[in-house]
Amino acid sequence: MSHLAVAILAAGNSSRMNGQSKQLLDFGGETLLERTINCFKGLDVHVFLGSQFDQHAKVIQRMDIKIHQVKNWQLGMGATIKSAIKCLSGHQAILLSACDQPFLSNQIVKEFLQVNNQKADKLVISDYGQAKGIPILVPKKYYSDFLSIPDQNGGKSVISKYSDEFEIVFFSRGEIDIDTEEIYQQTVTELVN
Repeated sequence: MSHLAVAILAAGNSSRMNGQSKQLLDFGGETLLERTINCFKGLDVHVFLGSQFDQHAKVIQRMDIKIHQVKNWQLGMGATIKSAIKCLSGHQAILLSACDQPFLSNQIVKEFLQVNNQKADKLVISDYGQAKGIPILVPKKYYSDFLSIPDQNGGKSVISKYSDEFEIVFFSRGEIDIDTEEIYQQTVTELVN
């Protein structure tokens, strides 16, 4: 088993997208989900799907990844995070990533890996400038903290608990995630043109 696994959290139902799946939104000929997966080329990538499982899995099934179905995805992001941690607990670290951050890049992923190579026992968190969040690299010693988060929450409580212990990777525009049609239109225009 490899030292590090990547868990792309893509189980949600895009509730603010008026019935559209944000995972399948087009970004210059590839879906947002494919775009995210491609940021992690060469790594042990696991994609955690829930809502519209068959439709999403069909789009990415030919990629060099492993696909997992989250049965209780409706409970919230915490349920998906816990599903990923349980599934990948044999790894020494898990890099948790959302599927809806269009400004994620190979360079940002490389920076996470560099920090992890130097300080393998440290949480590594994205710093967007005004906030901190995902992607987050979770060493094994923190798995129990993430397994105890409420189903409806993300990992912010763990980030707060260890605020003086983690390392950061600057992720300019990481706070932008595709949650509405308006954000999608603005972002796709900027990235594709």
